[in-house]
Amino acid sequence: MGVVVTVMNMKGGVGKTTVAVHLAGSLALWEMGSKWRKVLLIDYDPQFNASQALIPSRKYYDIENGHKTIMSVLVEDQTNLDPYRLQVPGTEEPPPLAEIVHNVYAGTHGNRLGACPSNRTEEI
Repeated sequence: MGVVVTVMNMKGGVGKTTVAVHLAGSLALWEMGSKWRKVLLIDYDPQFNASQALIPSRKYYDIENGHKTIMSVLVEDQTNLDPYRLQVPGTEEPPPLAEIVHNVYAGTHGNRLGACPSNRTEEI
């Protein structure tokens, strides 16, 4: 069973992204209590700063152009509409999480850091 850690605050500029990125990296990179961890950082922020911090820009644009961001789970694919089928939220099956996780770091002890990147603001 995994542990979920959420970093949130309604106020902007308080360091949420910085804390989340450093916490995720620390948990994935260092052994803690003789235990190595697999960490997944999901970036829901439309400013996508955590995605920028963890994924090189050229790789990020490939991910975004391939519709492999967290928005592909939340938003229906508008390019494959069927006029003979009622299209409502939840009609389509979202892509498996494994398809949108970008591997940031893989250690030698099974530890890893993955990221589900967000979209740029103008795309939402």
